[in-house]
Amino acid sequence: MSLRRKISVRGWILLVLLCALALGAWARSERDRRFRRYRYAAESFASYERQCRVILYGTAEERDAASWSWTTDPDENRRFLDYATRMRERFEYAAAHPWILARPDPPPR
Repeated sequence: MSLRRKISVRGWILLVLLCALALGAWARSERDRRFRRYRYAAESFASYERQCRVILYGTAEERDAASWSWTTDPDENRRFLDYATRMRERFEYAAAHPWILARPDPPPR
């Protein structure tokens, strides 16, 4: 008598179904994790963008309040404003399409 047992067609179908469900759950969790990471990056760059806009175009009181944590050099803020805007748009797009891999560019010098 053999110790091996034959798997029926129904058994194979159940095995494939369980594997597909596990793979789908993993893919969903990866997509959700990527969405959260891209959304956080977009919000961070939006914050940098607001900070640059305050220093470049804000009132004197706003500039004084913002200058404690940021450089007040207008040229540097313009460069970083362009960079932050590009990166915010990139990560907002990536958050809406989480299957796309997005990486930030190096910051401007």
